[in-house]
Amino acid sequence: MVTVTNPKSVDADAAARTYRALVVDDDAAARSVAIFALQYAGFDCDAAGDGEEALARIEIQSYDYIVTDLRMPVRHGYYLVQEVLARPRRPVLTVLTAVNESKITKDLLTRGVDAVYIKPADYQSFAAEAKTLVARHQTGSTENQLSHRASETSASPTVPREAAHASTDEDDSPEAANAPRASAPSQQSSGVKSQAKSIVAVLLKNVERARELVNELASDAVKVVPVANSDELYTQLNRERVDLIIIEHQLGGFLTGLEMLERLTREQIKPEMMLIAAEHGDLRSQASLLGIDTVLPPGCTLEMMAMSAKRILHHASASNVFIPREARILVQNFDEISSVPQLLVKLLHYMEMPLTDIPLKQLANDISVDPKSTTELLKLTNSASVGLSQEITSVYNAVKLLGPKRAISLIFSSATIAAQSNLIQNWSEETQNWYSQRGVLIANTASAIAQTMETVSGDTAFVLGLLQDIGILILSNSFPHRYELIIKRVRENGRAELTALERDDFNIGHADVSAALLQKWDLPTSLIELIQAHHDDSGDADRSKTQLGFLRAIRIGEALANVKDVSHPTRTKRLNDLLTHYGPSSSAVICELFGNAIAQTASSCELFNLPVPEDASYAQLMTEISRLGSS
Repeated sequence: MVTVTNPKSVDADAAARTYRALVVDDDAAARSVAIFALQYAGFDCDAAGDGEEALARIEIQSYDYIVTDLRMPVRHGYYLVQEVLARPRRPVLTVLTAVNESKITKDLLTRGVDAVYIKPADYQSFAAEAKTLVARHQTGSTENQLSHRASETSASPTVPREAAHASTDEDDSPEAANAPRASAPSQQSSGVKSQAKSIVAVLLKNVERARELVNELASDAVKVVPVANSDELYTQLNRERVDLIIIEHQLGGFLTGLEMLERLTREQIKPEMMLIAAEHGDLRSQASLLGIDTVLPPGCTLEMMAMSAKRILHHASASNVFIPREARILVQNFDEISSVPQLLVKLLHYMEMPLTDIPLKQLANDISVDPKSTTELLKLTNSASVGLSQEITSVYNAVKLLGPKRAISLIFSSATIAAQSNLIQNWSEETQNWYSQRGVLIANTASAIAQTMETVSGDTAFVLGLLQDIGILILSNSFPHRYELIIKRVRENGRAELTALERDDFNIGHADVSAALLQKWDLPTSLIELIQAHHDDSGDADRSKTQLGFLRAIRIGEALANVKDVSHPTRTKRLNDLLTHYGPSSSAVICELFGNAIAQTASSCELFNLPVPEDASYAQLMTEISRLGSS
């Protein structure tokens, strides 16, 4: 719930609050523009074509904000206004109309309407003010504001534009900071690190129109890069991260815009995409297959294009991961590892949800659709390693007893290990055991650290720990002799660092290749980003607490595995440096977690039919761990 103490102070949770709005207008184009603006400001929007349809929606759905036109068929806006205002706990109510008559505006404000806007409106200010009005309304401070507004507007046909700017341009709340504006760029507070700019690439047939869009869209938060052709677009995409591509379908060249986007998708370049095209059935189907949700008509206004772009950037669930071209091409040409079944992709999206929000019955039904996943889950659930006291015969009971995230983790881990087994067949038995046991040790250590020291999902950390090394398989199979030497050096020389050797030889590391493969599998971007970043801490300052928790867990798991390979001061120091985050008082707890993770590694190997490590192989590691506890 948002708490507002004064017009310039909004609670920090406001940025995360999603409000529901109803947009009522018989003009489809006007509805679309208003919805675009409100969605960018953080609203979930419904639409109605007249007052009667709006009232029907209000009966079955609660709204925080309603904006309505006046002149509409069936039931006009005046009727709707009277009905809404008569309700005891009404939402914020505003009018957006082409009727520019001062008497009508004064009457609406006197009756209690919160604001009146005359078409064509400044949709950026309209959307920014909408959220401010709702926040104030819900904290009980609305009455004084509305009284003040009514006195200000009693002699004018609309809410004064100066007042609207005063409530948004001077507001330092999270909503105001994120709202789209046409005003001058705001200054950053001293000592506060600004977020990285979103990067948008624009390719339109009309160069002047592209230039105007750049001016419309560019801001402190958005960097816009105009490109003239496909070559420039590819160069930009391979040079730095791009969050959104705005491209016109009919460019007049050899390739259409849709064909360019299709080619990028095949090369595992997957930023958000917006297509400007005359829509028809085939084009819509092709765009949908490429994951393009926004297709605007060629005649759309620059304002609509900019608003759509800002909405896409604002609602992106996660930043796009910049994966080096070499890694993408390597994965694109590597067919020896099959794609992950769509069910597993869907299951991993459940892992992103809060535990209490995961629908157990729906999850169980999704698993039950696939006989292989059903069989595997029941087999794993009833294994001695899991240690349940009774035999489980239904997927729902397995999910309920294990917990949804552990059930997903078991299914996905089993499928991943099975997919890896074909790629290590040409390795020596010793190297096969090294790779398999290393991955399971990293996964179990990451899980233990995540759950106990970071209070994030141990099951998600287990999956991340298992996936982070998968790029090793592709590099090894693509460059067998060269990579064999790298593995040999890492396992014998304590100063050798795997990623550094990879970059020296191939210009990419296995984290890049792992991320490219997971992107090819269409796994959640949030997971891909963590895999990509687990060897690079340069972006940690901009990451959330949860992301940092997962990254520390994976890094500690990998550092422990490296110490197991070769006990060397360089590797021990790396592990100790990571553990300093928790302070000296936690050393005993961490040593116990490491011991449990080592024991669990043997159980996991047995569970997934991998060679179980001999006790002696961990003796030296346990010695190193005891030193950590006594230091």
